[in-house]
Amino acid sequence: MALGGVALSSVSSLLGSPGALLRAWRTEMGWTQDDVARTVRVSRAAVTSWETDVRRIPARALEDLDFAYVADGCLVDLVRAIGSPQGSRDGSWVAGPRRHWGHVFAGNPGPVWAWVRPSAGNRVGGHSRMGVLGMRFDEVTGPDGIFLSHPYASPRLPLRVALSEPGWVDFGRGTVPPWLERPFKTSAGLADVEVIITRHPVIGWYMQGFRDRDRGTPETLRDRLRTLVGAERWDLLESQLRRRAESASDAGQSAGTDPRPPEVAHERIALHRRLREARAMSQADAAVAASALLAGAGGPGEIRVTRQQVRNYEEGRASRVRYLPALLDMAYGAFGWSCWEPVRVTRNRAGEFEAAFPGWWVGPVGITAAPSAAFPSPGSLTLASRNRRFDCALPSADSRAPRTVEHLRLPGEPPLRMRVPPGWQLRAHMGHSAGAMDADAIWRPADAEAAGRLLEVSLQTWLRLLGRTDADLDRALRIEPRT
Repeated sequence: MALGGVALSSVSSLLGSPGALLRAWRTEMGWTQDDVARTVRVSRAAVTSWETDVRRIPARALEDLDFAYVADGCLVDLVRAIGSPQGSRDGSWVAGPRRHWGHVFAGNPGPVWAWVRPSAGNRVGGHSRMGVLGMRFDEVTGPDGIFLSHPYASPRLPLRVALSEPGWVDFGRGTVPPWLERPFKTSAGLADVEVIITRHPVIGWYMQGFRDRDRGTPETLRDRLRTLVGAERWDLLESQLRRRAESASDAGQSAGTDPRPPEVAHERIALHRRLREARAMSQADAAVAASALLAGAGGPGEIRVTRQQVRNYEEGRASRVRYLPALLDMAYGAFGWSCWEPVRVTRNRAGEFEAAFPGWWVGPVGITAAPSAAFPSPGSLTLASRNRRFDCALPSADSRAPRTVEHLRLPGEPPLRMRVPPGWQLRAHMGHSAGAMDADAIWRPADAEAAGRLLEVSLQTWLRLLGRTDADLDRALRIEPRT
């Protein structure tokens, strides 16, 4: 039997198929098939068919089982991740393997993971990062790969993974059970954490933020923070920061070696069909997931996606659902690699523009500046969103080449503000842009107040990874106890 173009015999029994994982999880919980059948209100024969991969487990039953097992979403996400590797037996475009992957964990913060697998062979290498910190790995793992676990992830800090060789990465919530016996690295206690980006502009702002908050003697600030983090871990991170800043270049963010997202409608439709099947989702499941995105964004309750609309889309018929390809991209966790949806750009005043993306869209957006006059003025394209700003030099007038910049839209962000000099026009879209400049690799806080808010978000993440509290930080900074 094969799943997603990968022979099941090539992977371990526990992660070889959705059914194998369901069976193993039930056994570890000490449940019988009758227990499962009573919990999700189906027949025992139905449970047997799920565990033998004769039938796909319905999304609602899977979610009910995840809840009953207190898996916090881990079972749901693992079942949907197992089928991700998509072969190209017919030579058609696929969503991978590729080197660059990413995910934003919207909603309440909590434990998350990234599952990294090789596309060939038994080894994976690369790094993950949240902000400027992350984990490097170069391991012999077998085809089942390695799990990168994080006990806390904020929706303001996306998790990105860059591989040294094209492979597969899936992201999920909850804690991966130890009985899977897979290699893993963890950011808990900053155990496997390293400095990934040493020259990001935000580092200087963070350092100044600590100095501004500190109420102790400036000369002792480093030692007090070292005690808070732990001497051994602090010294290692400090040496990495110094060594890489002096010699090596930071991890590159270009995805130029990755496959291009589909450029025409029929390729996108075929990809979405394969992604849905790989995620073990029916057309009805996809409709429910897309409808939940619309509802979560605060849209009118009567707006929803139906199974028939997903079916019509997959059969190439026109859809009345606005931005349906982008909705399905999010429902399938494709992170913008399966859609390219234009968004209207409005002009506020001379040289200043705005792009309002749907409230439910969380993922990469592309902004293209193209010459609109015979002699476009020199200058920069400026993007500003909430508390972040990015400035990109435009090509010289004689080249007349467009410039595309990619920005990661996070949950709850306001419209993206843009500025260009005279003689340039702007276009915006949802989805990944092949060859675009990554704005998020070199963004900077919009102002001092914005830097303070960004530092606060990062601090909450770092403190939870360390197992420390706000009170611990206050003591290190000699701040009086809060009343």
